Amino acid sequence: MRVHRPRSAGPALPCLVSMHGGGYVMGTHLGDDGRFDAWCPRFGCVGVSVGYRLAPETPFPGPLEDCYAALRWVHRRGLDIGVDPARIGVMGGSAGGGLAAGLTLLVWVLLSADAYIAVGNAILNGVIAQAEWQTYMRRG
Repeated sequence: MRVHRPRSAGPALPCLVSMHGGGYVMGTHLGDDGRFDAWCPRFGCVGVSVGYRLAPETPFPGPLEDCYAALRWVHRRGLDIGVDPARIGVMGGSAGGGLAAGLTLLVWVLLSADAYIAVGNAILNGVIAQAEWQTYMRRG
């Protein structure tokens, strides 16, 4: 993971957490350097590039778990790295876009016991999803 921050920034900026593309089998977080070197000073934001484990050595849900761990770290350590924890967004290109979408859904379900999401023929809420996720992870 790499944190990009403008030099003359305020104490708590919005943040973009980025997952790289590469078909889940190649690429690194270093591919975001040029983008964040330009965006952070221009838009007054912090950019966090996530390096996640790649397939085939790490099958699903490994990469998604890595992205979730990075997002949790940014949220928990936000003020330490100059991030406003209430203004964190996720993004990604190609495979990273899929991870960003999956991460958004995962966080939404995990944090909202009143929210519901349809998955195939099942309807999940946060409480059910958390129990199902734990069951799935134990099967590993």
